[in-house]
Amino acid sequence: MAAAKYWRHRRLPQIDRENIMKYALFGFSLLLASSASLAGEALEHLEHFLSHTKNLKADFSQTLEDSSGRQLQQQTGTVVLQRPNRFVWHYQQPYEQQLVADGRNLWHYDVDLEQVSVRPLDEALGAAPIALLSSDTPLKEQFVITELGKIDGRYMVQLEAKVKDTDYGFALLAFDAQGQLDIMQLKDPMGQVTTIDLDNLASNTAIEPGTFDFVAPEGVDVVGQPVDDGL
Repeated sequence: MAAAKYWRHRRLPQIDRENIMKYALFGFSLLLASSASLAGEALEHLEHFLSHTKNLKADFSQTLEDSSGRQLQQQTGTVVLQRPNRFVWHYQQPYEQQLVADGRNLWHYDVDLEQVSVRPLDEALGAAPIALLSSDTPLKEQFVITELGKIDGRYMVQLEAKVKDTDYGFALLAFDAQGQLDIMQLKDPMGQVTTIDLDNLASNTAIEPGTFDFVAPEGVDVVGQPVDDGL
């Protein structure tokens, strides 16, 4: 995307698998945050999407580039989200991992390592950008929102975090001519850019019961203690 070239400043040499997932979840959590009254065509697309999206399903392709634009990693998978505080983020290629939020806990299943880790959702959300999944604060109170106009046929909105000491600094959301979310880009403070291309996105559709329930496969190590109902 043309807008990405304005984001590249310094080289970041290493890949952090956990941070890649965290930035991606942050991007989708933006879509489930509260909307506010916005103006401008791109901003209208953003406000409409936020205010009308109760759940969504999509395929995604996620790429990670360093600050010079060199691709470091590409991953593909699927995502299902539902307000409030429920999602399944499933990386399928090149290695399989799942992040599942069931409303109480955040589960991370690494298939290759045969390991599951779990944290109470409020604790996990308090330490990561995905806290926006449960936030009632309008986006404009958390971000400086700038309409970038039409770039490469897409309507672009930039979000700059007002809190500077975070793991993320900027997000770009791109909407097509019909107002459908098409691409998200996330930039960390070191200039590394994560791009999430969405395909087959459907919102406000029926989601099968049990989608957000997680049961650790037999024989895998489980690290952490889940929060049960009533605790």
